[in-house]
Amino acid sequence: MPTLNENRSILITGASSGIGKACALHLDDRGVKVYAGVRKEEDGDALRGEASGNLVPVILDVTDAGTIAAAAEAISADAEYPLYGLVNNAGIGISGVVEVTPESELRNVLEINVIGLHAVTRAMLPMLRKNRGRIINVGL
Repeated sequence: MPTLNENRSILITGASSGIGKACALHLDDRGVKVYAGVRKEEDGDALRGEASGNLVPVILDVTDAGTIAAAAEAISADAEYPLYGLVNNAGIGISGVVEVTPESELRNVLEINVIGLHAVTRAMLPMLRKNRGRIINVGL
């Protein structure tokens, strides 16, 4: 059975900062091919500067179907390192008194933390099934 870093890749959403960045850099340091989901090119460039050649930033906004599809296409094109893992890490939190929290803020949280997770998982699931991969959901 191959070890984690042998001919496998992992996608981590929300990799520009915090837990996602730490996981991406840790796995990269261990020799794993990491696709690091970031929303901005400059975040990808900064991450690439801290990592080895095994880390590949991909533009991925979990609320944007176009970037999700593009990321899935790019990852599926890499026959040498099939997708084995998905770490759904992208997410936001809000705090405040319920009676003054606008519905739009709550809808944004749900869009990112729930619907975005669902959309990315659905897009990556065919590859994960084919490779008997795993999904990790990070929550607040």
